[in-house]
Amino acid sequence: MAKKDGRYEILFKLASGGMATVYVGRARGSMGFSQLVAIKEPHPHLLDDPQYRKELVAEARLASLIHHVNVVDVRDVYVASDDVHGKQIRLVMDYIEGASLGELLVAASRAGERLPVRVVMRVILDACAGLHAAHELVDEKGRAVGLVHRDVSPQNLLVGVDGATRVSDFGVAKATAMATTHSGSLKGKLAYMSPEYVQGRAIDRRVDVFAIATVAWEALAGKRLFRGDNDVDTAQRILSRDAPPLSKEVPELAAFDDVLETALAKDPNDRFATTQALASALESVAQARGLVAGHAEVAAIVKKLAGQELESRRAHVRDKLAGEPGFISLMSADPPSLPPSSGAPSLSTTVVDAPAAAPPAAPAASAYGSAEPTTSDTSHSHPAGVPKPRSLAPVVVAFLALAGGAGIFIAATHKTPAMPAATTTTHETPAPALSSAPAETASIAPLAPSHAPSARPAMTAPHVHLAPTHTGAPAASTAPTSADPPPNPY
Repeated sequence: MAKKDGRYEILFKLASGGMATVYVGRARGSMGFSQLVAIKEPHPHLLDDPQYRKELVAEARLASLIHHVNVVDVRDVYVASDDVHGKQIRLVMDYIEGASLGELLVAASRAGERLPVRVVMRVILDACAGLHAAHELVDEKGRAVGLVHRDVSPQNLLVGVDGATRVSDFGVAKATAMATTHSGSLKGKLAYMSPEYVQGRAIDRRVDVFAIATVAWEALAGKRLFRGDNDVDTAQRILSRDAPPLSKEVPELAAFDDVLETALAKDPNDRFATTQALASALESVAQARGLVAGHAEVAAIVKKLAGQELESRRAHVRDKLAGEPGFISLMSADPPSLPPSSGAPSLSTTVVDAPAAAPPAAPAASAYGSAEPTTSDTSHSHPAGVPKPRSLAPVVVAFLALAGGAGIFIAATHKTPAMPAATTTTHETPAPALSSAPAETASIAPLAPSHAPSARPAMTAPHVHLAPTHTGAPAASTAPTSADPPPNPY
């Protein structure tokens, strides 16, 4: 049964580690909004310390400021009530469908193989990019935060089904510009900690350089680097034992020895200053040998090694949400009505239904505005930003067309002088022959004696003036021009 905490809902447990338990959950909102998220809950014994709780919330707030393609976003921090442990602090993060680098390494080992070097290089380069974005973080006032991850490990590098790698678990990151780490508290996995961190000395981004280099060495060699039989043994190895050359385990990768030796130096002053510098050195060596995969190649490895587990998770999600309306039913449902906003006219006050007897010119109007003439009179009568009535144009055009036809018929009957060309342009409905004849004779060119039968059809079919068939210069158009587009009523 799903467990709900306000706008968040826990569906099932995904993983549990030394620091926290991660669940697959769902964020819910109004109007049927729903999205899968990852919900991380630190273990209760850690939250018993008030200082830890304070640091956790502060650091999660800082982590939420990081927005990078290679970083898992921290969306929210909230307090939930637990029947066993009482109040619990939970972190809400993006749910990445994929597998951690640790899971991929284990799956490859069980299959009796190592991850392809090309794939490992792409994963490490992506991770270095995400870490560098975190290290460069500034606050709202532009001040450097000095954020350090402190828990870079294969378990916290999530490789998605899209082939991109994202650094996760910034909820336990450290802002070195703030207070120092709480005494006696080492956050992260010991086997990836740098010597200065193990010794309790001041730390900066170079502890993450050491950690990601350790991850790279292990992923390429297919074995652990510093991990011992217990924590004490592991710490001693980190402090006193140099990392062996990668070529000792994989001779064909000797080109990476110098780069990894620098990144794994005991003294932070001897290391690369940034993960970006480390990535640049690794990429230079790998690119020269064609050892950097694209994301599509990485995605294929994820599908091969973790496809069955991912499908099992999808089935679990479908089972938990079986009683919920699906995407198709939500998309076909009518949206809820909203009250009209004050101070602004609603669409119903400006849209008028077209009359049934509208002339053929009416279809020129579209959903983006009416096909009104772009004349100076029209533009002044409709200020920018005010929607124009869309269906009055066909009525006006029909009226002007009828008036024009009647005027021509009367002029022919009484043999009145021709109307000046400037007068005809105010109706925007000149006869077809007007545009190809000189201005002095344009108005009398289409006239015919009153007894001629050809004068009658102009009154019964006035719309012929809107679609001239002559080959001369085009008549005044009723469609908007590219230089003066119609206003957007939305």
